[in-house]
Amino acid sequence: MNDSIIKEIIESDISDLSSYFQGEVAPEELIDGLSQFLSEKKSAFDQHDKDGAQDTAYINELKELGLFSLIIPEEYGGLGLSSLAYAQVIETITRYDGSTALTVGAHSSIGLKGLIMYGTSEQKAKYLPKLCSEWLAAFCLTESRAGSDVKAMATNVIEEEDFFRLNGEKIWITNGPVAQFFTVFARDGEGISSFIVTRDLGGVTHGGLEHKMGIRGSLTSSIFFDNVAVPKENLLGVRGEGFKIAMNILNNGRTGLGGGTVGVMKKALNEAVMHTKERVQFGKSLNEFQLVKQRLLRMSLRIYATEAIVQLVAGLIDQGKQDYGIEAAIAKIYGSEAAWEVTNDALQLAGGAGFIAEYPYERMVRDCRINMIFEGANDVLRLLIGLTSMKGIGDYLKELATGLGGITSDPLKSFELIADFAKRKLDQYLPNNEKLMDVLPLELQGSGEILVVRTKRISLVIEDLVTRFKKDLVNQQYYVSKIADAIIELLVTLACLFKAAKAISDTSDDEVKKLHVNFVKLKTQECRRKIAGYLRSIERHDLDNEMHLYEDLASKNFSELLGR
Repeated sequence: MNDSIIKEIIESDISDLSSYFQGEVAPEELIDGLSQFLSEKKSAFDQHDKDGAQDTAYINELKELGLFSLIIPEEYGGLGLSSLAYAQVIETITRYDGSTALTVGAHSSIGLKGLIMYGTSEQKAKYLPKLCSEWLAAFCLTESRAGSDVKAMATNVIEEEDFFRLNGEKIWITNGPVAQFFTVFARDGEGISSFIVTRDLGGVTHGGLEHKMGIRGSLTSSIFFDNVAVPKENLLGVRGEGFKIAMNILNNGRTGLGGGTVGVMKKALNEAVMHTKERVQFGKSLNEFQLVKQRLLRMSLRIYATEAIVQLVAGLIDQGKQDYGIEAAIAKIYGSEAAWEVTNDALQLAGGAGFIAEYPYERMVRDCRINMIFEGANDVLRLLIGLTSMKGIGDYLKELATGLGGITSDPLKSFELIADFAKRKLDQYLPNNEKLMDVLPLELQGSGEILVVRTKRISLVIEDLVTRFKKDLVNQQYYVSKIADAIIELLVTLACLFKAAKAISDTSDDEVKKLHVNFVKLKTQECRRKIAGYLRSIERHDLDNEMHLYEDLASKNFSELLGR
């Protein structure tokens, strides 16, 4: 444990560390004005949480502040913020209230994002000005039988002469009760398509408010479509490509969710730092105890790493890159799980006060829990990451004409393939085909070399899995998820390297440089340790042992057995 890092954390607010955004940041006056507004709303936030709803007057205030125009291009009356700047705004809001961040985020990140990404010029001109300050937007994908399994969707459209006839129900829709504009996904004769549906078309109604564990102030309900006549010009994007459109919207919008997790973690850390400074036990402040220092350090590292991967994804989007789906999924998984861990740590450090509603901790924990579920359940996204990273090696093995003997005759091929996966990623981050070591300052090159070694180690384990399971690998969810965990650690640590490298080049302050270097060293050590654990669990065939136990218990009706 590095005492200089602990000293820096305890003696200063973590939010004072420069974010080193690699692009256009949010205007200072916007952040300052937003912070001023939100800092005066604590009693309103408390009431929203108790009532399970934000009141109309408050939502109108958000409209007047321009918080629903954040990503709408300036030509339509919006602020036209970059993805980086938008993430910064959502981070700022979440430091004060998670429900407000969700109301704003659901409108921008997913509710109207499809219109910006796929809308025609006529569609944008018709709807975007209203969405700046009059209408709220909602994203309608989930159904009672279609969550992660989008293909089970029942909402449907029937094409008629001049319009599509829409029928169905969507559930758990954020902003549902107050939205006027809906991005709706429905099954038609050509697969799944996406549509712009507005409440004024008629036949659009909403159910009662959902009473939730957390983010209680945000308004959530079911949305019903009863013989809605959707004009044909309201088709969004290409007919039959609705699934692709939905996934691209979610990928693109995850910078907002990631920024939100950074915001709540900074709030949790600041509360924890203040509490441990002031709380005296056994004649010492809590922050003088080793276990408390260790927990504060771990919380800070989670913030640093999450901010790094969120900035990386936002930068890729702002540069016009197309291949950022894996990074977006990683930012969502890592950020949501880090926020859950950090808020829980803050509550633990607060002791009994953490469990009392008068203090901020319990609401932060409640509000954070949803992040691991919505906009793509983490377990499902892990399978996406794992299978994507293995695809090149799997394709290679399919082509082997000599069976398994071909692997031993070309033992480096699998490493080359996963290295190619990593290289495709690096090519997006590094200009002019530079190599990783070429852009890392001397202080960070040791960490870079560790990542290269870990990449090779992962590739060898993937090769073994593909050889062992062949086509059935897609059903080996435990092993695929462990590979995903290793890839997540790899890319998050890589993002930390880039964040630190830029920080070092942008400052002459040796203390700031030292802080970034130490954070990267800690993250790299953690990365190496975690990847080793994930790969060992695969090599020991842990799943086989667990599944044997499961089948044995299931045959004896283990729920009753354990309940005795």
